[in-house]
Amino acid sequence: MIMKPKVFGIGFHKTGTTSLANALYTLGYNVTGYFGVHDPDISKNVYQTAFELADRFDAAQDTPWPVLYKELDQRYPGSKFILTTRPSDEWFKSVVKHFRLQRIPAHEWIYGVHTAFGNRRIYVQRYEKHNREVQEYFQDRPQDLLVMDITHGEGWEVLCPFLNLEVPAFEFPSKNISGVRKSSFRIKANSYLQRLLPWILSPKSDSQMQQGVSAAFVRDILHFHYAMYQELWDCALELSTTQFMQTDTVSTNSICSYFLQQITEEVVWLRRLMGERKDWDAVLAPKEYTKESVYAYWKHIRLMFRKFTADLSDADCNAHVGGANIYIWEVFIHLLNFGRENLLNIQQALQMFGKQIERSSFIDFFR
Repeated sequence: MIMKPKVFGIGFHKTGTTSLANALYTLGYNVTGYFGVHDPDISKNVYQTAFELADRFDAAQDTPWPVLYKELDQRYPGSKFILTTRPSDEWFKSVVKHFRLQRIPAHEWIYGVHTAFGNRRIYVQRYEKHNREVQEYFQDRPQDLLVMDITHGEGWEVLCPFLNLEVPAFEFPSKNISGVRKSSFRIKANSYLQRLLPWILSPKSDSQMQQGVSAAFVRDILHFHYAMYQELWDCALELSTTQFMQTDTVSTNSICSYFLQQITEEVVWLRRLMGERKDWDAVLAPKEYTKESVYAYWKHIRLMFRKFTADLSDADCNAHVGGANIYIWEVFIHLLNFGRENLLNIQQALQMFGKQIERSSFIDFFR
């Protein structure tokens, strides 16, 4: 499997960072957000923490990532950097409105003053200096830096070509809908794993469990699910169409049929989550089942799931689905279990053609 380059959002806060995070997540990246903002010793701890997180995640954005761009560039060569910007006056008004008189150690470290309120000149000078220096640093490497203004409408049309990805059939997430930060996963993951793991590994052990769960954790579960299947797809696409459709004499299922089972299951649950929306107009099941058509169909369903979860809040995750006695987070746990069962079948089917795939465990993925 070819590893895609890491992506770092290095625009200051209130420049569309949440929208960028949701967009990157929809495109298949596992995104981490702000960290250490209330750490009085952030200047001492920032690099170790940042590198530990960057090793685990595909993309990162928000404070303090922007001020670390040079170190990140050196440590992760080949990475992509996205500088989100907006007019200085708009930016400062948004900062003051959002943070008011809060004293935040990370902001004091970056700007050198206690709060934004009453310090317009200092804040704007630092903001403009950062934007200018970033562009000067990358001036001879335009392929590594994208400057975009999400707040004024720039979206997929500039982001996707920069990342060499196809434009999704969805609107760009142009506002902070969920208010959920990926950092909440890091804070709460261990306790959630302790609660959820017994049910994940043995679904019948506690079918009525209704623990609270952060939306960030649900998104990470789904990311694991699709990271796992992406490797299978990459392997399957190396087969000929005949091999892809060939029936396993033991299970009487072809590799194609296993993937179709997975897609069908996801479509059922996605419809339960989303209801009948205009998004479904773009979903067309393949007229003939070849590895190319099945892959295209699966990819579209995957993007729809990721787009939906990018907008989920904690309240959404603990809400009932359509009045039924089931919670949104249970849907994703179900898909993880269903996917794990299919995973073994697909791996065995691929072994007929000499294709071996080693996968880390669910627990290892979150360490």
